[in-house]
Amino acid sequence: MKESPLINLRIVYDTIKSHEGVQNVPVTDKMIAESKFARQRYRTALEENKKKREESATVGVQMKRNVANELRELNKKKATLVGDQQEEIALLNAEQRVLETRLSHS
Repeated sequence: MKESPLINLRIVYDTIKSHEGVQNVPVTDKMIAESKFARQRYRTALEENKKKREESATVGVQMKRNVANELRELNKKKATLVGDQQEEIALLNAEQRVLETRLSHS
């Protein structure tokens, strides 16, 4: 688990205080190596965050396209159903007129 930046700052502060100043703190090989790799870890973390943001944006666009396609399909189905119903209504009206003319001629 990563330590919080506040804890790390406190450790640095206490170390400087215990050595009675920055100039008296011994610089070890481990400290030098850690400082070199810290920047690399930081850049890696930035790249990972960027990839995650791009992936989530891509997923969002893809979901939006899918919803738009579904909406288009539903509108097509609706138009087809409305057209079919209008044809049925026209047929029923024609049949009704035929029956009304039969009734009036009888």
